[in-house]
Amino acid sequence: MPISDSTIVQDISKLFRLRYLRDIILRPTIDEMGVGVMNQYMQGIMADLCVTFLGNIEYIARVLHVINPLIDIKPFLTSGAGTHYSLTDLLTYSFNHFIRING
Repeated sequence: MPISDSTIVQDISKLFRLRYLRDIILRPTIDEMGVGVMNQYMQGIMADLCVTFLGNIEYIARVLHVINPLIDIKPFLTSGAGTHYSLTDLLTYSFNHFIRING
């Protein structure tokens, strides 16, 4: 799924690079305090990303559809008439649909 917001792309890239730095490059030499500092920084980035994505049910629905094209996401795409779905609605619907398809 393409992400059009360059800030989100930068945050995801930053998060990936920090994890790589922590887990691959610095693992043999970094102390627990350093790991804690890096984890705090990464948690801040992840929190910002979660807030961004959780506010966009349509995007999450499209991602779920890419994962499982059999899930009908039409009800969760931007619709008129004041219909609003929560993330819980979307995940429950997707899970129940997955169970029906896969038994």
